[in-house]
Amino acid sequence: MLKDLENIKHNGSASLVELKQFLSRLQGRSPQEVVGLVSTSLLVQSMVIATLGSLAIMVAFTVGPYLMYGPPQVKQAKSGPGAKAAAPVAAAPSNAEETAKPADNEGRYKKALGVDETKTADPNKNPLDIDNLLDKK
Repeated sequence: MLKDLENIKHNGSASLVELKQFLSRLQGRSPQEVVGLVSTSLLVQSMVIATLGSLAIMVAFTVGPYLMYGPPQVKQAKSGPGAKAAAPVAAAPSNAEETAKPADNEGRYKKALGVDETKTADPNKNPLDIDNLLDKK
């Protein structure tokens, strides 16, 4: 027990001497100098460097490919059986059967998808009520 008290006394006095030396070095300085705010902050400097680096990368990967490959070009439609529906028709078909056939297919597709159907909603039911979404009725 006495040893511990002696160690505290010795270490406490050493700490007191160190504290006095530290405070003597700080005399004559402003609080900003003591805290280190006068010197340039590495955080602000790092943020500026990172921002400029990010902008440089974005410009390089945007302007670089544009200069290498030029402006984007419109893709040409493929020639083949599927291209007839996507390609614009230059002249009207001369045969009446050919004009009726796409209309029949179109009507059949609309009917299969239910595009022409009109459904009425229940006026007493809130469509935004999702509490009973998984309940089957």
